[in-house]
Amino acid sequence: MAKTRCTVVVPFLNEARSLAALGPQLAKVLDGEDLEWEVILVDDGSTDESFEEARKLHDADARFKCLRFARNFGSHVAISAGLEHARGDVAIVTMADLEEPPESFPALLAMWREGHHLVWGIRKRRDLKGLNRLGSKLYHRVFGWLADMKPGQDEIGGGLFIADRRVLDAVRRFPERNRNIIGLLLWAGFKQGRLEYEPRTRKFGKSKWTFAKKVKLALDTFVGFSSRPLRALLLGGIAASGLGLAGVAVAIALAVIDPKLALAAAITGGVSALFLCIGTPLVATGLLGEYLWRALDEGRGRPLYVVMDRLGVDDAK
Repeated sequence: MAKTRCTVVVPFLNEARSLAALGPQLAKVLDGEDLEWEVILVDDGSTDESFEEARKLHDADARFKCLRFARNFGSHVAISAGLEHARGDVAIVTMADLEEPPESFPALLAMWREGHHLVWGIRKRRDLKGLNRLGSKLYHRVFGWLADMKPGQDEIGGGLFIADRRVLDAVRRFPERNRNIIGLLLWAGFKQGRLEYEPRTRKFGKSKWTFAKKVKLALDTFVGFSSRPLRALLLGGIAASGLGLAGVAVAIALAVIDPKLALAAAITGGVSALFLCIGTPLVATGLLGEYLWRALDEGRGRPLYVVMDRLGVDDAK
C-alpha cells in the first residue's frame, strides 16, 4: 500500500534562528509517521539570513524546499502559495516561530484519516494581553458576524491546520488577491473539525504580525466576505439622520420653553447636526472607496505573488 504523501507549508518572515531549530523538529516528527513527506518553506520577503537557513535545510535534506518571494506579499498569500505548490494528498500549515508544536501533527493526521477534510488547530490559551487581547477578541467577533460563522469558528487563528487534497484543489480556484485564506477555507465548506493544542512560547525574535497588517486583514475581511458593511452604512445613515432631526427638535423645544436657552440650544443643535452631516458621508465614502479599490485591484489581473528563487519547488500546475 502506497504511503500517504504529506506536504508541510511553513510561511516565514525574518525567522533565521527559528528555521534552524524548526527543521530538525519537523523531520523528527514526520519521519516518525508512515509518510512520504515534503516541507515547503515560503520566504515572504525576508531581509535577514532566513533564505540562507532555508538553503542549508534544503542542501542537507532535499525534502525541505523553498519558495522565495521577490518582496513581502503577506502571510496569507504565502500560505496560499505553499498550498498551491503542495504535491501531497494532505497538507499541514504551521508557523516558523516554534509556537505551534510539530508534535500535534499525528493527531491532525488521525482526524484527517477519520474523514475530516479540514482540521483547525485551536490554542488552549492565548498570551495576548491588554489592548492586543481586546482587539483580537473584537476582530474575531466582528469577523464571525460578517462571515456568518457558526459558534466557535471565530476562535480559529490559522496558525496550525491540516487540509485534504480536495481542499487544496479548491484553494487554487480562489481568484482573490486581497485575501483572508482562513475565511476562504471556512467559506469553502467541506467536513471541518477542531483540535486543541498547547502553544509554546516564542524563542526567537518578535511577532511580525504588526498593527498595520492586522488593519489590512480586517479590511480584506470586511470587504471580501459580506455586504453587511454596506447595509450597516445604510442603517447608520438613517440613524444619523434621525439623531440630527432629534437634535434640531430638542433645540426648538428648548427655545420655546425658555427663550434664554435659545442661543445655547441653537449652538448645540447646530454643532451636533454638523458633525453628523460631515462624519456620516466620510465614513460611507471611505468604505465605498475600499470596495472600489479592491474591485480595481482584482480587475488588473496581476499575479498573487512573484517568486524570485526556488529550491526544489516546481511551478504550480
